[in-house]
Amino acid sequence: LASNYGGSGCTINRFFSIGMTEESKMARFDDAPYDTVVFDEIFFSSVRKLARIKKYCAEHPEKLIIATGDTNQLECIDCITNQHDYDEYYNKCVDLIFPDSMYFKENKRLKSKRDKDTLRQFKRDIFDETIPVETTIKKYFKLTKDLKTKYNVAYKNATCERISQRVRSELLQKQEEYAVGEVLVCRSYFKIKKHVFNVNYEYIITAVEGTTLVLNGDLVLPLETVRKNFIHNYCRTCHSFQGSSLDQKLTIFDWRFKRVNRKWLYTSITRATMLKNVLFYDYEETEETDEAARQYFKRKVDRYKQQ
Repeated sequence: LASNYGGSGCTINRFFSIGMTEESKMARFDDAPYDTVVFDEIFFSSVRKLARIKKYCAEHPEKLIIATGDTNQLECIDCITNQHDYDEYYNKCVDLIFPDSMYFKENKRLKSKRDKDTLRQFKRDIFDETIPVETTIKKYFKLTKDLKTKYNVAYKNATCERISQRVRSELLQKQEEYAVGEVLVCRSYFKIKKHVFNVNYEYIITAVEGTTLVLNGDLVLPLETVRKNFIHNYCRTCHSFQGSSLDQKLTIFDWRFKRVNRKWLYTSITRATMLKNVLFYDYEETEETDEAARQYFKRKVDRYKQQ
């Protein structure tokens, strides 16, 4: 979303100059020219970031400050509360910052009244804990054993990379590693000279020149750098997709994964502008032991510490 808005958009970390650690800083966004500030997807923010927003509102009474969000969508990755109902507590936190609230009941992303009515029924069922998730999915959507769509959503980064490669080879019949016009998604934060590459930002391949790629017309990167830091955008994680809309058909992967919850499913489905465009990939999920999961996350944390 920040990349889509160009110079008028940034992440909340950049807005408040929050680095990866307490000691590190990044260039703060210049908010002086703006009389209106929108904190989009506010329910992604940690309690500490909510405190910064509250302080900012108090210090800038001259600005119109707005927040948008939905507690039925993906939750913040930080711990918000382990003592209270998550949604109720989070809404109270937001109410302390924004005393005036509006509750919108109609999904404007969907194009037809029929789809809007269906979504209301689906929402009722998917958040009903007495109804198995698979029962609800099969009631409203088609399952497929084939890869049919150029646009896909998954839970795991590994799935995104694997499905993107399958789309290129099976659907698009591409032989070359990279092709002009394809979109790449940055998966790492890094700098080359003065240009900063941000996670989840998209870049278009404008030229393939031997051992280098040209992105967005003027960014020249060695192939090894591209291989290390980018993937094709034919499959995205739901977390990187929240807030976006898609007119084309899409397939949802990893939906049987044990760590996928009902909010993840609801968020994935509501990326589509037409519900008939949503397919679920029919597969068998392998059992994952808790110990294997702990080791997986330990390795991820160790790698982040090294970075």
